[in-house]
Amino acid sequence: MLTRGEGTEFDSLREYVPGDDTRSIDWRATARQTTVAVRTWRPERDRHVLIVLDTGRTSAGRVGDVPRLDASMDAALLLTALASRAGDRVGLLAYDRRLRAQVQGRSAGDVLPAVTDALAPLEPELVETDARGLVATALSRAPAAP
Repeated sequence: MLTRGEGTEFDSLREYVPGDDTRSIDWRATARQTTVAVRTWRPERDRHVLIVLDTGRTSAGRVGDVPRLDASMDAALLLTALASRAGDRVGLLAYDRRLRAQVQGRSAGDVLPAVTDALAPLEPELVETDARGLVATALSRAPAAP
């Protein structure tokens, strides 16, 4: 699905209509035409999203009546569904002192079931999270910047 509007990648020029943001006016294109032209943008596609969950002792705390880890897993599943539907690549890490779950390299159609399966057996570990290990693990699995 191709959506136009707010985004960061240039899509096309079109004629200005009242209500358009004046910051989107393309003055060079307007100078070449007899009408005012505005730029349209499309959201980026094919981004890499890495979801990192802390499964250490703080994840055993509660947010209202729900364990913090459960709330985090719900958010991770929602983000996975939305990002994969938007054409982004999604990965998952769950970590405390060691890697508890990982999903990477899955196609858009396979990633949500894979994340669901990876999250299902997770329980909070009553240990302090090794923040350095978590960051090192995330960086080693994140795609290199272009």
